[in-house]
Formats: sequence, structure tokens, C-alpha cells
Amino acid sequence: MQTTSFATRAIRLSWLWPSVFLLSVARAQATPELTQILEDNRTAMRSLVMLDGLWRGSGSTTLPSGARRNFTQTIRVGPFLEGSLRVIERRSYGSDGKLAENTLEIISYNAETKAYFIRWYGQGIASDLPITPSANGFSLEYPAGKDRIRFTVVVANGTWTEIAERISSGKQPVRLIEMTLRRLQNTDWPTGGSLPSR
Repeated sequence: MQTTSFATRAIRLSWLWPSVFLLSVARAQATPELTQILEDNRTAMRSLVMLDGLWRGSGSTTLPSGARRNFTQTIRVGPFLEGSLRVIERRSYGSDGKLAENTLEIISYNAETKAYFIRWYGQGIASDLPITPSANGFSLEYPAGKDRIRFTVVVANGTWTEIAERISSGKQPVRLIEMTLRRLQNTDWPTGGSLPSR
């Protein structure tokens, strides 16, 4: 049986992509359902508009040894894909001013299930988690062995407050991370600098 090399398949796919793109454009123009889905997503994302902007502040985390480590946190948030997504970049800096952690998060909405999700990228891995928006932020939980980790974000009066807690059955929550940031200004990120048609 004759096999096709990876390079040959890649070349064939490169010819296929323009056709796929044109087909998707045609479908989007001809299908009211897709237009409605996009509008539903944009409407859902408006509930998180308070996150938008540039933020900076301080935080601390409790290490397994019980010691606390302080850090400087910066966050930038903006809408993407016609407002149907929200993109979050986080940068944590150590006491020496060097970058300690850099993550990217994308919040999306599923119009069919009416559920929000956040896709998290950092340290070479990616995770998908459901989130629950609130009147002034959002929360999320995920399993950690027999326990659960819960993050809560609250934005009010130009201040971003975020905590992470370990939830154990029959015990009081243990605070793992806490941070307080102030909103600095608006930002056109991540859409700013996109290429025009000519």
C-alpha cells in the first residue's frame, strides 16, 4: 500500500484551507442561525465587560511549607472576535522584578448550553473549566485530589480582588492565593494592531 508523506499531506491541506475559509464565509452570510449564535455570544460576553482594561497590584500565595510569597500581578483583558470572546493575559513578577509566571485565558460562551467556559494556557499545559459569572466578576472550581480549588474574582470601584481557596470536606476553606489590583486604563488589546485590508 502506498503511503503519503507528511510534506505531501501538508501541501494538499494548504490548497484546501482557502476553500474551507470561503465556504465558512458563505455559510456565515447565508445562515441566520450562525449570525444569531454570534450575537448571543456577544450579548453573553457583555456581562464580563467590567474585566476589560489594564490592571496592576500585589498578591501573595501560601506555599505548602506554610510560608507566604509576595508578588506583583499585572492583568490585561479585552474582547476578541467581534466581542464573542474575552481574552486575559496575566503576568506575575517576583520580588526581584523578574517574570515568574505568564498565562493566557480565553473566556467563551456556549449559546446552546448557555454555559461559560475558560480555557487556560500556562507552563506548557492547557485546561478547560466551566465558570460562573456574577454581577461583578466570576468564579470557578476544579478538583484537586479529594479536595476542590475555588477561584473567586470580584471587580468593583476600579479594584480587582481575587482569591483562591482549597475546599476540603468538613473543614473551613484554606486561602491559598489573594491579590488586589487597581485598574490603570483602557486598552485596545488584543484587537489593536490588527492588519487592515490594505
